[in-house]
Amino acid sequence: MLATTIKLESELLKGIISLKPRETSITAFVRQILEKEIRRQKMADSAEAYAKFLAQNPPEDLMLKEWEEADLVSPVVPGKKAKRKAK
Repeated sequence: MLATTIKLESELLKGIISLKPRETSITAFVRQILEKEIRRQKMADSAEAYAKFLAQNPPEDLMLKEWEEADLVSPVVPGKKAKRKAK
């Protein structure tokens, strides 16, 4: 495992100390913050890639829009076919 030491200015360190839970070390708290930010960035990148995919694949985008508009609340009546909305 690679390790490093990061020096923080006094004000930044005070801010971190004031935010972290008492039972968590500064190192663990900073690690959690960084892990969350990395995860957030990966999710944002994935969302952007998916939006690009939908733009390049109209049938997939149409299917997703139909799914979003589907009635998922009303009970299903056996033997009755659902009516599709006219486009």
